[in-house]
Amino acid sequence: MKQTEQATVTLKLLLFQATRIETEFGNMGDIAKAMRRVVNEALRKDAQATAAEKAKDDALIPVTADVTLRQAREILTYFGRALKLLNAPADRDIYMLVNKAINESETTLHFTDRLG
Repeated sequence: MKQTEQATVTLKLLLFQATRIETEFGNMGDIAKAMRRVVNEALRKDAQATAAEKAKDDALIPVTADVTLRQAREILTYFGRALKLLNAPADRDIYMLVNKAINESETTLHFTDRLG
């Protein structure tokens, strides 16, 4: 990987999880913008869907967000701290999803670096 390229992590979330991350990072720029983009896109697609295609619960629409490895670690750190304070199930789920995505990304990066 070139030094100028930033590793990305793909987060597979539900709409309410992306909204939760956006809310928590509302004043921190790039992370909130990345989440807002996927939320807006998911809601736009759902609004254009036919009645049969529409999600029964908007909060459960699956979304995918690409963030940098640094941003993913920042999200992980935030929700790790939140877990220590509140131990909320929704925060735990976000923490686990982001942690899994980071581990998968780092495994892929490590494998690619060895090949290349």
